[in-house]
Amino acid sequence: MAEAHESAAVIGIDISPIQPNWVPPNCRFVIEDAEMEWPWDLNYFDFIHTRHLIGAISDWPRLYEQAFRHLRPGGWFEHCEYDITTRSDTGLVDDDHIFNRWCKYFFDSSKVTGRRFDFPRKGEMKKIMDEAGFVDVVHRQWKIPIGGWARDPKMKELGFFTFEFIDSSLEGFALFILNKIMEWEVDRIMAHVKEMQDGIRRGRLMPYFIL
Repeated sequence: MAEAHESAAVIGIDISPIQPNWVPPNCRFVIEDAEMEWPWDLNYFDFIHTRHLIGAISDWPRLYEQAFRHLRPGGWFEHCEYDITTRSDTGLVDDDHIFNRWCKYFFDSSKVTGRRFDFPRKGEMKKIMDEAGFVDVVHRQWKIPIGGWARDPKMKELGFFTFEFIDSSLEGFALFILNKIMEWEVDRIMAHVKEMQDGIRRGRLMPYFIL
């Protein structure tokens, strides 16, 4: 964003110190918790973008209200999330398939943490934005392939990137959620991860997410 808009001052916010060492001169990163009171003035930002916060937010209406209050009149708020349910239209995935069991355990963990993983799939994002005061709210969804099964070259490339991200992330997500929160034994978790990895590698299932 900073590279594309050199005249803009861009602030990146994360609760963890994972920022890159090199950034453009018009970009800076700060460690902040988006659920706490925001430290910036009201009507401060022209554009606010948030993404991949499912499982991390306990009060979505408050987050949207803060975004609304800290935007200048005429500013834009963009929120991008994906439904963590791995889908398949092949008819080969039943209710007990690893794709459905994987997301169910994450949804169950929400009952313990109070931070929901099913937020995007409930259709609440637009409703809460409306209630926060936003106008001209547009809700869009895309089918994001996992793996290189798509025929369209652009979607095939996107599928490869998505697969690499998911395949390398499964163990980290599972160890935290299933061990720390759901109190599973590590051996059971690793068997679960292996089953999910095998599932997304089966191109004939044509797995995908809804973004």
